[in-house]
Amino acid sequence: MNEKILTALSALGFIVSPVGEISYTFKYDGLNYLYRLNDDGDGEGFLQMFVLTDINAKVCGPYDLYRLMDKTNDGIRYVKANLYDGYLCLFYENALFGYENYEVMLRNMINALEASFRFVYSELKDIQIVDGEFEEFSESDDDSLGV
Repeated sequence: MNEKILTALSALGFIVSPVGEISYTFKYDGLNYLYRLNDDGDGEGFLQMFVLTDINAKVCGPYDLYRLMDKTNDGIRYVKANLYDGYLCLFYENALFGYENYEVMLRNMINALEASFRFVYSELKDIQIVDGEFEEFSESDDDSLGV
């Protein structure tokens, strides 16, 4: 099954590089994607795809980090936000039954992760970073003309 996934990624134009024995990485639109196949040998299993961000508790504070994760998990279908080594990681897992159209499935997974990545960073606009420390943004801090 892994060969089918590698073939589908190649057909979509991605250059895939192995990372360890069971993981692979590729780039798309400036993002590094990691995928791993958990195959039970019967043609069934799970395909997991990840995008790691550079957002941690030092960037936005622990409260806002968990609030951002909850908002992502509640608002975006199929993609889950978790912490990996202290950093926000976007995760998509898809069950495999052996008869999938891998190109369509992979394209959907990649698009969902990219949209989630953009959503997460758009949500950071309400948090100001000051000298490596976080600070909540309030309406009174807004210097715009309100136009």
